[in-house]
Amino acid sequence: MILRQLNRIDMSSFDFPKYQANQEVGNTGEAFFEHFVTKELGCIYRKVHREHDFGIDGYIDIVNNGVVSGRSVAVQIKCGDSYISKVTSGGIKYLGDNKHLNFLINHNVPVILVVLNSDCTKGYWVEFSVNATNPSSKSWWIEIPFENQLGTLDMTSLCDIAGIAEDYSEDIKVSWAINSAMDEQSDISFVLSKEEVEELDLSGINQMMERYFRTKDLLISNRNKTVFWIFGYDDDSRELYEIPEVRRWFKFTLEQGVPWFYLLDVGADHMSLPINMYSCCNISVNKLSCGSKSVVISSVSDINNWVEVNFENLNRFADEKKIPDNILKEVSEKVITSVHRLVAG
Repeated sequence: MILRQLNRIDMSSFDFPKYQANQEVGNTGEAFFEHFVTKELGCIYRKVHREHDFGIDGYIDIVNNGVVSGRSVAVQIKCGDSYISKVTSGGIKYLGDNKHLNFLINHNVPVILVVLNSDCTKGYWVEFSVNATNPSSKSWWIEIPFENQLGTLDMTSLCDIAGIAEDYSEDIKVSWAINSAMDEQSDISFVLSKEEVEELDLSGINQMMERYFRTKDLLISNRNKTVFWIFGYDDDSRELYEIPEVRRWFKFTLEQGVPWFYLLDVGADHMSLPINMYSCCNISVNKLSCGSKSVVISSVSDINNWVEVNFENLNRFADEKKIPDNILKEVSEKVITSVHRLVAG
């Protein structure tokens, strides 16, 4: 009875998955290239899984004398007789999909394009460059010179493409020594050059923050410790907050979100906070008979705007760094006290 029922079932519908010819050729080409990279070049080949393949099939991690350098080259591989059958007078006409072009241009490591025939007895390569591409009716193409046979892809070529890896051992030691010396200071002295001011360069202050706030403990302990110094205007009779370039730099730092209220030592014996405020407000400067100067801020709204923007930057910084509320409250109260003293003085 059961046997008769089984005989009525069309078993042709219970087939096995098919291994298509194009899949076999593609896998053969990638396996061949992986073997070439590992055995001939002595490097590491990292395959990109199919579900993550958006135009790059794998990566060559460059190995020099057994040392993995950190330099890599991305690879797009096409395997099949049809890929090497399209030729120009100078080489193989490598056709690419338009959807991959922007991807390849934006890739963060150099890319090489590889074509192989079906049995992998012939192979060619070229470094991808958008300047070397040409449009076609529905895609783009690049010429792979006939002389660029796969065997010519060697360590010299790879290093030329990926760039020579540098040994940063000494730089690391110096960086750690700087961090150690900085950690021993009671105050943070931030030195700004005239060139940085005039070029609106914030790299110095960003690097300072990276060093002084590199751990959560340092982030908390180094609050309100920064005193800045600007060099290059020693021969200028004006105060720093009177110099247009300095004023422009401080206004720019506010626009870029520098958390001055968290950084600056706001104590009464330091000029960092006054210079910051005067630089960001419209002011008039009067010379006194004793030779010193008095500063008058033209509008209370200027002060209010300066305070508001600085608190916005402080709160944003506190959110990003997950600074505890009690620390944020302490910083805010200290700043408010200092601003009131500064305005009243």
